Amino acid sequence: LEAAFDPQDLKRRSVQGGAATLAAQALKFLIRFGSAVVVAHLLSPAEFGLVAMVSPILGFVSTLNDLGFGSAIIRAPEITSRQISALFWRNLLLSIGLAALLGISAPLISRLYHEPRTISVTIALGFLLVLSTLGIMPNALLKRELRFIPLACVDLVSLITGTAVTITAAIMGFGYWSLVIGQLANSFAGVVLAFG
Repeated sequence: LEAAFDPQDLKRRSVQGGAATLAAQALKFLIRFGSAVVVAHLLSPAEFGLVAMVSPILGFVSTLNDLGFGSAIIRAPEITSRQISALFWRNLLLSIGLAALLGISAPLISRLYHEPRTISVTIALGFLLVLSTLGIMPNALLKRELRFIPLACVDLVSLITGTAVTITAAIMGFGYWSLVIGQLANSFAGVVLAFG
């Protein structure tokens, strides 16, 4: 697969992509702000805090998971389907390994915080690593082809899905689990849309 565009097409795609990305970022900010206000009325600060305890650890492990596999696809002048497939499976195996490591470390994290509920939250959020990895390759291919409008749509629709699931789960009384379920729904929707 070779990413080649004539200068006129490149300019058009860049302008449209920039406008779509900017609009999507503004909408995402409004959705996040609005949902934060709504969810803050439905959940207690302690429930937010429970999920926030695990977030820095998940963030660190996510950094290890992102070893530039997507960037390799975007930046390569030419890349074959076989190379894309190899990168995908390597990245997926890495994320499964990191999710398993996170699961094994969950009791240790629980001891660190003196909060046994973080064990199940850590294990559940470990699945986010695998879900996010499934979306890396299709998103990278969209970026490679300068298809920023579909990318912005994927981002926006997955955020709306995750937000709707979070609010619904909170209304139904799932407590702090509504935050976890919402994040998983966001990632799952992103993967489904990216492959669609």
